[in-house]
Amino acid sequence: MGLQQRTESDELPKRIVVRDCAMKFDGGTIYLDATDEAGRQVSILLATPIGWSELAAGRLYFDGNLVPMRSEREAGILKLLSEAKVEVPGSEPIGLHSQMAVGSDDIRDFFERTPDENCRAFIRNILESVRSEGYLRFTTDQERAAAKALADEANRDVWERPSGKKKRRNWRR
Repeated sequence: MGLQQRTESDELPKRIVVRDCAMKFDGGTIYLDATDEAGRQVSILLATPIGWSELAAGRLYFDGNLVPMRSEREAGILKLLSEAKVEVPGSEPIGLHSQMAVGSDDIRDFFERTPDENCRAFIRNILESVRSEGYLRFTTDQERAAAKALADEANRDVWERPSGKKKRRNWRR
């Protein structure tokens, strides 16, 4: 009896329990595996800001779908993460071996923390990254085009008349 897969839906779960997490050594991609209140699997990913993969650089994904920036959906996911329960098996840090060379503090911290602490740190990292002003630099070309179209429409001085002939009415008194 495995975990049920969530169906693609706009509806977010009410709450999640983070069961596992991982960090890819590609520049910082973070994965969270969780279950919702019905026991269905939920995945959350923050892609590396470097942009080496098919994913949008530095962006948040929920169940494999890119989350629209500064949307209600994004706000809902951040709320889920900030209220998430963490239940990760294993209580001992992975630990560093004496012959390991570590190139960054992030990697050293990962090996020195317990799995539970790592998941909590990854959740904090996702929340801080997505809420930051710097996150806005990761907009996609499609999002930039949509924002430009909205701005152009709002800044237009002369509004065009609807197409079609205007009816003339002669009013008599």
